[in-house]
Amino acid sequence: MFLTLCILGVLMALALGAAQTSFGEAGRIIGPSGPVVRRFSWIERALYIITLACAAVLAITGIGTYLFTWGEPMTGLILMLHASVAPPFVICVTLVALIWADRCQFAQEIDSGFGLLNKLLFWAMAVLALIVILSAVFPMTPVFGTHGQELLDLTHKVSSIILTIVLILQAIVVFSRK
Repeated sequence: MFLTLCILGVLMALALGAAQTSFGEAGRIIGPSGPVVRRFSWIERALYIITLACAAVLAITGIGTYLFTWGEPMTGLILMLHASVAPPFVICVTLVALIWADRCQFAQEIDSGFGLLNKLLFWAMAVLALIVILSAVFPMTPVFGTHGQELLDLTHKVSSIILTIVLILQAIVVFSRK
């Protein structure tokens, strides 16, 4: 049931992105004066776009497989694609976190171009990405038993869906035009 609600959340976040390009007055008050993406260097923009593209492939292969096969596990080429795109995603999301962490401090005195909503979504992305990565790597060790493996698998699924929602909302905020 919770997985179904999370999937509905992803669909609602996508619908929000399609329906509007900003968060209204609240977004204008706490957001920057223009789109944040214009304040990035071309390397930062490319890195963020690659991160979003990798996340989209991972979400489509993970969530899409779950939806279209009625909960069957990934196998074959879909699993190979999912496992092949995961390392570039890990590298890119880590680099984005390292590059943006200084600008997303809450106690910053100078204007970094990131509003409060951007900062909250950034830190949610960083924490959720860490949970997703660790819940995918820990099952590869002999430390966890059967119950631990099942718990890590569920943690990976749920945190991945929530990370997808956060990334969709973050992309809307970063690319929105005021």
